[in-house]
Amino acid sequence: MDKDVFQQTGAISLALPSPGRWLPFLQSQYENLGRGGQKNRPWQYSDLHNPWGRCAALFDSWKFLELCQSAEIMSEITPRLGPDIILYDTQLAPDPWSSGASDQHWACDRLRCPVDPLAGVTVRIAFGPPAQTPRHFIYRAASHLGPEDEKGESSLTIESGRMIIHDIETNYHIESAAQDTASFEFLIRYFPATSRYLRDPSAPVHRALCARYPLQNYARAPIWLAHGTDRAENDFVTGFKPRPGQWITKTPE
Repeated sequence: MDKDVFQQTGAISLALPSPGRWLPFLQSQYENLGRGGQKNRPWQYSDLHNPWGRCAALFDSWKFLELCQSAEIMSEITPRLGPDIILYDTQLAPDPWSSGASDQHWACDRLRCPVDPLAGVTVRIAFGPPAQTPRHFIYRAASHLGPEDEKGESSLTIESGRMIIHDIETNYHIESAAQDTASFEFLIRYFPATSRYLRDPSAPVHRALCARYPLQNYARAPIWLAHGTDRAENDFVTGFKPRPGQWITKTPE
């Protein structure tokens, strides 16, 4: 039934599996932001699951990676995306540095999914204390199927202990609320392993990504086979190869 709802509307809200395991972790990691009076930086809100990324100095990236690939999450993704799943992106929200969907600005995650053929989902895990003024995920039902199938606005509450799964082509915006009274979200993005992740930095999608998110290099981002088998000969090496150390040699005069 839930699978049918998702296919028809493009979004669904579900209870987070094992909340006692993951909610305290997410809350503790969020509290690392601004710790010690340090100023938050834009790159601290994305790529949290990458142990080789810049966020690894601030967050437990290995634990984030474990959450993204956990059997509990995969059990909710595979009925909607198929048995072969690749993890490629994570984000904290609200992100003060992002120009994404907020207030009445409609957006979708299509640009953030540089794969061919285009397909994918975003998982939004809400956490934090119960919100006095909850935010809402406002979306255009069936917009992922095309403009001719769109059925008008629907709403899902962003509520701690629940997660919203939506298609990367679903049009949405986030109803604003005071940040200190609203739940936070950990966003995870996946695509089916029947699609190929585009690595050519000159591809139009990467030019657009560079213009929109200049601090993130999606073309060289590492990707993980989270479930099943890779069906599209994806490049899982790029992004993992550290630069080797070299001896400093004096140039002959």
